[in-house]
Amino acid sequence: MSKTPPRLDAALALLNDGADVTKTLDLARAQVSEAEALTLATAMEMKSGTLTCIDLRDCNLSGRGVAALSKAAGKCVYLRTLRLCGNGLTLDGASSVAELVAAHQTLAKLELRYCRMENHACEVVCGAVGKSLSLEELNLSGNAISDSVAQALAGSIYSTISLLKLSLADANLKNLICRSPASIPVGHPPVDKPLLNGVETLFENLKRSPLRELHLPFNFISTEMAASLAAVLLVSSKLTTLNLHSCDLSDEAVLELASGIRSGPQRRDAMKLVGLDLSTVADRLQLPEKVESHQQILDFFMHEILDRELGLTSRPDSQQASRPGSRHTHALTHIHARTPARAYKHSLSHIYMHI
Repeated sequence: MSKTPPRLDAALALLNDGADVTKTLDLARAQVSEAEALTLATAMEMKSGTLTCIDLRDCNLSGRGVAALSKAAGKCVYLRTLRLCGNGLTLDGASSVAELVAAHQTLAKLELRYCRMENHACEVVCGAVGKSLSLEELNLSGNAISDSVAQALAGSIYSTISLLKLSLADANLKNLICRSPASIPVGHPPVDKPLLNGVETLFENLKRSPLRELHLPFNFISTEMAASLAAVLLVSSKLTTLNLHSCDLSDEAVLELASGIRSGPQRRDAMKLVGLDLSTVADRLQLPEKVESHQQILDFFMHEILDRELGLTSRPDSQQASRPGSRHTHALTHIHARTPARAYKHSLSHIYMHI
């Protein structure tokens, strides 16, 4: 019979101590077998009135172990944070997590990064998010977000009243391609417009959500997806952080995102666009040498974005901005240098929308 690891043994001793008032159970990266998980779940119920944070990251949990621990966590009436990252969430485990999320009154943060969830398991968890009255942060990074999963998450985003932060890094988000009429099943009622796929529906529902932070690093953000995100920025007064680190954005995608920042209801000095180095975007926008209204574009770009990203404390006047050798002169030279016709035509048609 294998001996219980010292760290787990110590945790069990604390949980079984009636006089102890432990609020955090930290077993991150402790290897926990299924039998030990069942024992731990029973012990957790002894502290159902005190535990506020349960950290079970990378414990090699799966199957019955995750299900038992999730059910025990659901009985912790003051639980605020649950971390199950790096464990294998099968359908049984995901169903237990979903029940916890839907019914719990205080759970505010749920981390399920890289839990190797299959479609149905992920759908079950995402579907429960909209029923929560307390969940503020959800991290599903590293789990493949298929079309059906995105649809389930979109439904929850539409109905949630509490979710403030959503992380979908490295989630294999698919390009936004509307379903053509040919893809509509035979016998399906005719539609007035193309059906939206899961990711597009998700972004559409973000417009009406209370979300403040959206993290999408390590996904390929196409121009179409960037346009949908820009549409969110144009409408949402809540979203102030958009993380697009390592998303391989094209010039067209940058233009689309810039439109949302330029014309959205957020305070631009509060908007945080992570992962996009705005101090070098000028070189990529490639605006033409002669634009009748380019000064309106440049004024916003130079003063509102470059100053903030470069850490400048005051706006330069027109003489300083055009003075040879200044940092602004370098950016201005590149902004005026060259342009693809499609970007120029697109930006001029919405002069107040693009940068």
